[in-house]
Amino acid sequence: MVQLLEQCFQLNPENRPATLEHCATVLTKSYADLTGRGFERTRPESLRLTASALNNRGVSLQELGRFADAEKAWEEALKADPHHIEATYNQSLRLWRTARATDDDVVRLLKEIEATHPNSWQPLCLLAQIHLERADTPAAKECLGLIDRVDSDRIEVEEAINRTEREDAMLCIRVLDGHSAIIRSACISQDGRLAVSASDDATLRIWDLESGRCLRTLQRDPYGGASVCLDSNGKFLISTDGNRLRVWDVASGECLRILEGHEDPISSVAINSAGDLAISGSRDGSLRVWEIGTGRLIHTLNARTTIDSVSLSVNGRLGLCAGSVVEDKIFLFNTRTGALVQVFEGAPNWVDSVVLSADATLALSGGTLGTIKLWDTRTGRCLRTLRGHSDAVFSVALSADCRIALVAASKIALST
Repeated sequence: MVQLLEQCFQLNPENRPATLEHCATVLTKSYADLTGRGFERTRPESLRLTASALNNRGVSLQELGRFADAEKAWEEALKADPHHIEATYNQSLRLWRTARATDDDVVRLLKEIEATHPNSWQPLCLLAQIHLERADTPAAKECLGLIDRVDSDRIEVEEAINRTEREDAMLCIRVLDGHSAIIRSACISQDGRLAVSASDDATLRIWDLESGRCLRTLQRDPYGGASVCLDSNGKFLISTDGNRLRVWDVASGECLRILEGHEDPISSVAINSAGDLAISGSRDGSLRVWEIGTGRLIHTLNARTTIDSVSLSVNGRLGLCAGSVVEDKIFLFNTRTGALVQVFEGAPNWVDSVVLSADATLALSGGTLGTIKLWDTRTGRCLRTLRGHSDAVFSVALSADCRIALVAASKIALST
């Protein structure tokens, strides 16, 4: 008995009894040892668990860190009741958090459950929690507003309402207007003060984000590609020019140097925080790392596919790339070794632009379907799908604190 109790109260769940059946066996033996006779009651037959019981078992197993067993329990729960509210929520949330489903998948499943339970408050409340986790506060408020008044004082609903009051939504806060043709690329300085855009009107424009004013217009080759990037201090700007790169001084608008080496047109370029390294991706299937101060080519990585977009981490050690050939996949790699670090799947094909956050924990992607996705680089999970553009998204950028996303679409404007 003492050994059983000690085992039950172990801090490490793996050291506790695996099942209640094991506990029953030990207790039955202890009874026989103490009384000298067998336990009189016969062991009851195992009952068939209901969907709710299986769901609760899954929750308990997840809290114990037994994730695979938890998922099996939720699968069994949904076999018993395909429209079980909590099991659908728990299973889809688990799949989303482990990068095996997108936020859109979870929303779609919960909306289906809502349709099958029209008089229940739970699907709406759980759907609101999903919207809150993906930072879509307006959608969460809309769901909570549909809950009947008689259920509005439930603890779960009140907690969700309180969260909506604390969360900030990712909204379009300003439109930068001035180009006379499609904007192909945009970037934002790490301090969130400046933005640069490249357009088919043969210009690069430098913007003040606080006022929305265009500070400077630079002339460029209209057929030389349209990828641009800024260093962390907003002093240097790099733009593509066919199979070459141009390094500009932001303050004066002077072209400081030209970097050459690619065989085919360069699709994308990125720069690290220190402003001393840049990476470029080309239709020749290569990724090239450059020393900006000297224009020296440091090394070349073979991606074996057309590269449409690249991004570089602050320290220059990680690179992010996407290409039209691989369609719905985005790759995170080590720039020094070329080793693959992470693959993001489920992006809308094709991905035209990708960018890493300053700390390299997040990635933002934009594609031809007008969909913008926010990714967790450690797990490969899609954290949120952002809406707002019905046309193709050509370029995306993030401020250092990840509070501002800059998006360039086929409409002649930039939104932050």
